[in-house]
Amino acid sequence: MTVLKIGIAVFILVFLTFFYFVYKGEREEKRGKNPLVTAFFVSFVFGLIISLLVVIISFLFFGSVNVLDGFLHLDITQKQIFSLLIGYLLFNFFLENLFMAAVRHIVGTNRLIELISAIVIRFIVVLGIGTFLSINQVENIIIAICFIMVTFLLEYVSKYIDEKQKNKTNGTDI
Repeated sequence: MTVLKIGIAVFILVFLTFFYFVYKGEREEKRGKNPLVTAFFVSFVFGLIISLLVVIISFLFFGSVNVLDGFLHLDITQKQIFSLLIGYLLFNFFLENLFMAAVRHIVGTNRLIELISAIVIRFIVVLGIGTFLSINQVENIIIAICFIMVTFLLEYVSKYIDEKQKNKTNGTDI
């Protein structure tokens, strides 16, 4: 139920933000007869898409920690799992790109160093969030490793699909 509340909050936030900017742009350009309807439709569609993505990612991480908790019988509450999820998603969406840009600036575009840096940064962040939530150190390390594995699985599967689609459009298949 709490993931649904996050989805609704994200939808409202994205909808209102998109509505403001689209309505303002449509009014200034005077393209359509009714900028209110256009702004509402565009904002609704984009708000729905973005909130669905956030809900799916939330379910993925929330589910992975719940499965891990079921297998290893960790002593962690649902509230701690949810808070860990929210903290990690906030980091992942807002701060991770800044950290990775700093790493690229310092070491250049070496994929191996970027991969190792991403692992270390994510591990430290999840450990920090878990420590802040008073999660046991061993359980915290297990959860951090699980989060990192799920994140990299999602990243590399999506990159593989993107490369496959790009190769199909260029006429070469993998």
